[in-house]
Amino acid sequence: MREREINAAALPQSTELSPMDVGTIIKTAWQHYFSHFLQYLPLSLRGTVWQLVPSITLLVGLLWMLKQDLLIQEFSGPAALIIPAWIVLFLWCVAQSLGEFAGISRSVYQSLKSSETAPVEQLVTSRRFTHSRRFSLLGSAAIKTVILGLISTLFFVIFTIAFATMILGVGLFNSEPRPGLFFAGGGTAIVSFFLFVWLYAWLSLKLLLNEQFLAIEADSGAIASLGQSWKLMRKQLLRSLLIVFIAFLITLPIILLAAILAQFSYSFLLQSLGITTVQNGVMFEDLLPLAISYLVSNILALLGGIIVNPFFRTVLTTLYFDIRNRIKSI
Repeated sequence: MREREINAAALPQSTELSPMDVGTIIKTAWQHYFSHFLQYLPLSLRGTVWQLVPSITLLVGLLWMLKQDLLIQEFSGPAALIIPAWIVLFLWCVAQSLGEFAGISRSVYQSLKSSETAPVEQLVTSRRFTHSRRFSLLGSAAIKTVILGLISTLFFVIFTIAFATMILGVGLFNSEPRPGLFFAGGGTAIVSFFLFVWLYAWLSLKLLLNEQFLAIEADSGAIASLGQSWKLMRKQLLRSLLIVFIAFLITLPIILLAAILAQFSYSFLLQSLGITTVQNGVMFEDLLPLAISYLVSNILALLGGIIVNPFFRTVLTTLYFDIRNRIKSI
């Protein structure tokens, strides 16, 4: 109880303690996103570019290895550090990207808060704050990935065992059908699938607002942000699920358009360069245009993310603002 009072003391006081309905949150987020899009575009663009750096580096490295006829097994001495160096680069770039994207979340929150208490915080100040948290954001994202990855691995093993049981039940190997095994395996597969979907969605929603907590609250860390998200999402799961689903439907046309454009550009570039298939023993000269085509198509696919990312973060930050403003009534 005391912890809740301490947390509430740091929040802007709102005269409206009843929760925003789903439509109000979506409408508020959309209006804010539309009016501030040009302001958030540079942050989204920089965050996306940071995401591209590891892929481009890896692609260039692989092309260089092919040109030199090198294999990974041939690396020794200082050259053996290339792989761990790339892993460090990857983590660094992800942290930089998260810092840029989190700047959007903080700026949205400060804009919503400014209507009640204080002038809006400058975007450069918000970006500086979230960049100081970029490694906490990376740690938080890594913990979430590990948790969800372990859940996925566990259910994959269960589903594999269930599928193998079904095969044994059919009698594929010994020509002796066992209906009991088949139905037991099938039932286990169906139940495990729905249980996996429920558990994965439940955990994802419980940890949904950790980025907002790290981007906004002064005293926070990677693990603390996950715990705070867990607390804040109490009794908010169904409403949050509906909000995320509606936001996804709104952005779906952009996502599909970017995917179609990327696939079309990839096929068009391959045809323009005269590449139809990749045969065994392909030469470096053949792989270079193929790699360029693949890179261009991926860049085009990420263009959708540049537009979509600020909207999703605006929606989640509006939800966070609503929940935090009602902390005394939760």
